[in-house]
Amino acid sequence: MNDRSARPQSLPAVLEDSGLASARLLGRLGDGRRSTAYLIRWQDRECALKVYNPAAVAKHVGRHPIPLARYEYLRNRRLYRTPGLQDHIAQPIAFLDNGPAQAFVQEYVPGTLFEHFREHASVEVLRVLTDSLHALVALAHGAGVFDLDLHPNNVMVVGEDAQGYRLKLFDFNNIPVHERLSNPLTALACRLRLIRPESRDRRRLHLFTDPPGYNRFGTRRQR
Repeated sequence: MNDRSARPQSLPAVLEDSGLASARLLGRLGDGRRSTAYLIRWQDRECALKVYNPAAVAKHVGRHPIPLARYEYLRNRRLYRTPGLQDHIAQPIAFLDNGPAQAFVQEYVPGTLFEHFREHASVEVLRVLTDSLHALVALAHGAGVFDLDLHPNNVMVVGEDAQGYRLKLFDFNNIPVHERLSNPLTALACRLRLIRPESRDRRRLHLFTDPPGYNRFGTRRQR
């Protein structure tokens, strides 16, 4: 979500009478399947504000006992506090959990991996970024956090350090498949360890390779 061209006049009505009502709206970052993201000025810093849509809130209620905004905040915080990951996780700041009104505030991080690849497409850049992403995912799994919603628009490239490109992850509202056993077959597969907690992330990491005829973002190459 990175379209800042649309600039709404005010914050969403669901934030009225909340602690977020004092935030100053700077722009709209874009829309996703679960939420709309805004750039705000709040507590003397620029932040990303994610306001979840009612359908996503209702769907989550049927799948998990923790409300959606609180759930993403807690997953974000758990990763942010994991040794070795603080510089690679968007800082969680606050959340709003008021029934159907669900919102989450976190560090604003510009620059998606997709945008970086589009500007600096090369085999070397792809290798370095992929190696870095694998290392971050391994640390997350070591901390017991799975299903990181890995996608080129959810992985941010924030610059370079001594080890190379520095990445940040920021989207953690996926419920791990082993926590949401959708049917008896899934439950059986988990018991037999045919589906492991890290399975979905490993499949997603494979999408960051370059299949014949396509680049890693699913766009057909020009021939």
